[in-house]
Amino acid sequence: MDAVKIGQFILEQRKRICLTQAQLAEKLNVTAQAVSKWENGRGIPDIDLLKKLSECFCVDISEIIEGENKKGFQTHRKAFAFVVAFLIILFLGIWWMFPKNDNSFQFSSLASNHEDFSLKGIVAYNDLKKSLFISDITYLSSDVEKYYGITCTLFEQNQDESKKISECGTSNTLGEAKYSMTELLETIEFQLDDYSCFCQNQECSNLFLDIRLLNENKKWISYHVPLEVSNSCTQRSV
Repeated sequence: MDAVKIGQFILEQRKRICLTQAQLAEKLNVTAQAVSKWENGRGIPDIDLLKKLSECFCVDISEIIEGENKKGFQTHRKAFAFVVAFLIILFLGIWWMFPKNDNSFQFSSLASNHEDFSLKGIVAYNDLKKSLFISDITYLSSDVEKYYGITCTLFEQNQDESKKISECGTSNTLGEAKYSMTELLETIEFQLDDYSCFCQNQECSNLFLDIRLLNENKKWISYHVPLEVSNSCTQRSV
């Protein structure tokens, strides 16, 4: 995550809506020095402030993070989805939540290693803890079936052993209502603030999702979705 690029974006958006640093700081209930620090690339707002900035600028949190103005809010529901999807920035709040020390965090992105699925995710880790966030799971192929329910389980594979990390969704039918795969996948997200795994001092690079959907014939359809870790984020000290 590029603090300089994020700061430049905040600067451009502030000027676009004709606010001074002091006026923006007042809206966010922070100091003008804090705003100046962001705009000069010497810090990144925490998750609560990113939410307020997105509302103030009428942009998605994703646009602030990437430092690019792609599109405004389309609908309230879409905006909320993006807010949830990018709660990954919560990990940056570690900078403010903990006292300064010599520990450092690595941030690695997660992506699907399956040709029919895409997702957004991140792993934050150091020698003391690991955190993980996964959202926006999308099925890329055509699927016209309807389903009663879904379960999605996150595993870590270590040789012949699979360790269950977390599960979400519903293991039971959702009454008589039926949903598309897209609608059910929108309900799936993983947010783990602290978890242990086989790899002790590195990000976990052997994760996979087991996605199961209950179709109209009351049979479970399963997908094995390997996850790919990319060391795309630089090391930060806290």
